[in-house]
Amino acid sequence: MLAALGTSVLWSFSSVLFTIGGKAKSPAAVNRTRILVALVIISLLHLAVLGSILPRASPSEWGYLVLSGVIGLAIGDALLFAAFIRIGPRLSMLIMALAPVVTTSVAWVIFDEKLPYLKVLSIVVALGGTAWVILERRRANDAFKTDATGLLLGFGGMMGQAVGLLLSKVVLDDGFDTLSATYIRMIGGALSLWIFTFIISKNLEPFKDFTQWKFMCLILVASIVGPVLGIWSSMVAIAYAPLGIASTLMSLAPILTIPLAYFAFKERVSWRAVLGTVVALIGVAGLFPVSYTHLRAH
Repeated sequence: MLAALGTSVLWSFSSVLFTIGGKAKSPAAVNRTRILVALVIISLLHLAVLGSILPRASPSEWGYLVLSGVIGLAIGDALLFAAFIRIGPRLSMLIMALAPVVTTSVAWVIFDEKLPYLKVLSIVVALGGTAWVILERRRANDAFKTDATGLLLGFGGMMGQAVGLLLSKVVLDDGFDTLSATYIRMIGGALSLWIFTFIISKNLEPFKDFTQWKFMCLILVASIVGPVLGIWSSMVAIAYAPLGIASTLMSLAPILTIPLAYFAFKERVSWRAVLGTVVALIGVAGLFPVSYTHLRAH
């Protein structure tokens, strides 16, 4: 549970750092650069801790974790970083906190899992609290605006995280090493993202980002805080604690991001926004414990 709480703290700081980086360059540049930097760090960490440069895993374990990395780290994070720039880290992280609502709803609708009335009420409360924050009109001089595109990007990033966690949980439930799981997810995310980058750019232009030392210093710190320590601690959390409890503690990031967004971007936060965030997180917490055994059977 400490790992889950630590994940919230790390993700809060990394969201602010990546927003600063995205404003300086672009969300795409931040995403592709930080995932390659994180992959190098995690590979050296894996070698130092476990004594091997590549993780030892079965083909099915590689398949689940690589797919988790592609969906969660490449696609999901690309959408999330774009949302950071448009609607800010505070609102983006609030939307990300709805990932447990999605996983619970998937089990209910697609896999025909029975959902008690209390959990249905929790979903309504979580969505209501989030909607209350989203519908608040921001001032003309606020650091960020709330628009449909930014909200769609945020919800897309949240969906990527939800699916990525579910795919990782399938492997981690069998006792797979958390550092190796983080490493394989990073491999899947980095390979897919850079292959796509080369297809789009058709040149070495993206590598010029690595020559800008101020940008790289920011990305290095943010990568250690977020993709390396943050994702590793999230893997530890869902491996050693029930996914419901872990997800609830990891969803505290929106609360922690409120003061950070104020000091970093002078983003004004109303009592309505704070109260709506708390209500949304109460709804998320009410969803647990949730059974994922039926999901794994499929």
